[in-house]
Amino acid sequence: MSGDAEVGKDTKERHSSRRGPNWAMMTPILWIPATLTSRLLLRGRTSPQNANRVFGAMTGMALSHAG
Repeated sequence: MSGDAEVGKDTKERHSSRRGPNWAMMTPILWIPATLTSRLLLRGRTSPQNANRVFGAMTGMALSHAG
C-alpha cells in the first residue's frame, strides 16, 4: 500500500512543480495561423511561384517540428 502512496506523491510533486505552458505542445497551434497569414500577405506582392515556395518551406518546417 505504501508503494502506491509514494507513486502518487511523486506524480503530484512533478506536476505541481511545473508552471507555465508547455511550449512544445503550443507550437503547432501557432504554425497554422502563421502559415495562412503568410499566404494572404504574399498574395499579389510576389509571384505565385515564390508564394508557393514560402508556403512549402513553412509547411516543411512545421512538419519537421512535429517529428
